[in-house]
Amino acid sequence: MKAGAVSVATTWRLHSVSVLGPSHQKSGLTNQDAVGALAVPPGSAEVRLVAVSDGHGDSAHFRSERGSLFAVQAALETSLLFMSSEPSANADAVREWASDVQPQRVIGRWRDLVADDLTERPFTSGERASLKAGDGGDARARSLTLNPIRAYGATLAGVTVTADCIVYCQVGDGDIVTVSGEGLVGQPLEDEAHAFSNVTSSLCHDDPLRAWRASVQEQSRHQTALVLLASDGYSGAFEDKASFLNTVEALAEVLRSGGEAKMRATLDQSVAKARTYSGDDTTVAVLYRAPEGAP
Repeated sequence: MKAGAVSVATTWRLHSVSVLGPSHQKSGLTNQDAVGALAVPPGSAEVRLVAVSDGHGDSAHFRSERGSLFAVQAALETSLLFMSSEPSANADAVREWASDVQPQRVIGRWRDLVADDLTERPFTSGERASLKAGDGGDARARSLTLNPIRAYGATLAGVTVTADCIVYCQVGDGDIVTVSGEGLVGQPLEDEAHAFSNVTSSLCHDDPLRAWRASVQEQSRHQTALVLLASDGYSGAFEDKASFLNTVEALAEVLRSGGEAKMRATLDQSVAKARTYSGDDTTVAVLYRAPEGAP
């Protein structure tokens, strides 16, 4: 903090928007994305847990709408359990949790939720017939027999804000972008190494732990003011990554100069425009610091 600066107490708030993509609207699919958040402590106004998931939405993953919902549920439950049991965990404890406990518990919980859903709602004859329709149908059917959870394929991006750290985690494509209080834009996680042509890692793969990416930021070293999480439908609407990151930077500037209401309206407009370019379901969640007591 600069000499003479006044410390202002802040609270974490969230604005999220999720829209159906034109391609899914045309084909009659519902929105395959999911987004969720929790306040910590529960019932407070302090939003500290956020997750976004993108269901794959193709014929091989015909229950991905439910898969994305389960991904968000698993991520939020896992983080809430940690925050409730270790409210004052230091940075070392947070890093240990993020590197080992969190990925195993999130993936395990997601698989349990899928297994329960399969027990309660076995695949219907209509679903199986739809899976076999078109080129490659027999191969898709064999793959489903070997691994039924493939029907629920989805990605995951999550943020957990502890007392002193921010944990970022991700499986598959999508984006997590941070903006510091000084306006510096960063990406706490490297892009997925092999993501191309709509091919991405997924929670439904045989070993999603290998695709899990995570990082921990200590806020004493990096004062984050805004975190944007998005399904790939958002960044996919931009000409290149630089244009996308410039838009996130501009959004943070709108928050600083124009306030929360203007930032929220700006994001809504941006997402509505993005879906017309990418054609995909588009989901964005923005977690940001706001002065305590602000309307």
